[in-house]
Amino acid sequence: MGRPEANPGEGGDEVLADYYDSDYPSVLGGDPANWDDASTALGLATDVSFYAGLRPGARVLEVGAGTGRITEGLLAVGCEVHAVEPSRAMRARLRARAERAAFGEALTIHTSVRTAPAGLDLAVLGFGVLACLPSEAEQLSLLQSVRSRLRSGGLLALDDPTEAGSDMPGPTRETPTWIRTHVDRGTRYVRLAARSTPTAAGAVVAGRYREAQRPDVPFTLRLRLSSSQVKARLIAQAGFRDVCTANGPDAPPMPGARTFALATVEEVGE
Repeated sequence: MGRPEANPGEGGDEVLADYYDSDYPSVLGGDPANWDDASTALGLATDVSFYAGLRPGARVLEVGAGTGRITEGLLAVGCEVHAVEPSRAMRARLRARAERAAFGEALTIHTSVRTAPAGLDLAVLGFGVLACLPSEAEQLSLLQSVRSRLRSGGLLALDDPTEAGSDMPGPTRETPTWIRTHVDRGTRYVRLAARSTPTAAGAVVAGRYREAQRPDVPFTLRLRLSSSQVKARLIAQAGFRDVCTANGPDAPPMPGARTFALATVEEVGE
């Protein structure tokens, strides 16, 4: 979950990048101790293989690539990937992963959708990418930019949190989200977080990482949550057709709290 051309969060992009691969373990690597019920609820065991199976060998635009968790899976099935990641800290880790895995010319890293080539086959917006944009207008603008990079018949795949459960406020005090092992340092840490009640202006997730023998480091994320219906409308307004949405996997008590969407670019002559 990277952030596309938007506020990457307060409290330091470096903080989020440092813990990203530990918070969201890859199916292709990472510490097995980091797989737990929270990982399964986030769909991390299945989303990479889902995206990779859509169009193996395709030319792919991945928006909000983060450190390359999904990127690596796409490259493993022969895709040419144009990975968009505006965060300097995230890009540094993505480049380091690319060097370790010797991705070579199959991967091109961009800071903006606008610099990616046109005529691509598939666009992937992983979990939470769209929600990191603070307004519907900016979300629509991003979807329109993505559409402009796809060929006729190109496919959009999107995974985003919804406003389901917005009547249930987050904890008023920080609550442990999960316990992980840091992939680089090998030390255990706990992620503590509290979420505000979503409003028209969005929701705020604020917390800190507490790691052995290190000072606590705070983070803040601002998310704009919307319903599946709103997402479907924005996707259609951006020029996609055959918009199909479905609820993704969620842990109680937040059933239906995310949306998977697939849509295509209209074929020429139709």
